[in-house]
Amino acid sequence: MRKREKAPKKEKEPIFSSLADELRIPTEVSRGDLKVVLSGNSRAWVENCRGILEFTQERVSLLGRRHKVLLQGTGLSLLYYTKEDLVVLGKIKTVCFEAREGEG
Repeated sequence: MRKREKAPKKEKEPIFSSLADELRIPTEVSRGDLKVVLSGNSRAWVENCRGILEFTQERVSLLGRRHKVLLQGTGLSLLYYTKEDLVVLGKIKTVCFEAREGEG
């Protein structure tokens, strides 16, 4: 008797992702991605932040679900920080994203 070959597995789109598309929920919200909105180089609004890893007047390192983000500059300060979002003020020179370990 011949052994039946298995068909290659298809990547199934999670039902939540399909539902989010139908409801027109922004991708960054449905996936929990960090969303960084810059106002010039003096204000950064960050959504979906899971925590602050480092905070000095020169560096702010933030943890997201799938990425880390590093803001570098001078005179950096927090305007506010809630469980939904935060705002960093100061002279922002660079913004770098880094995949968390195990993520692509």
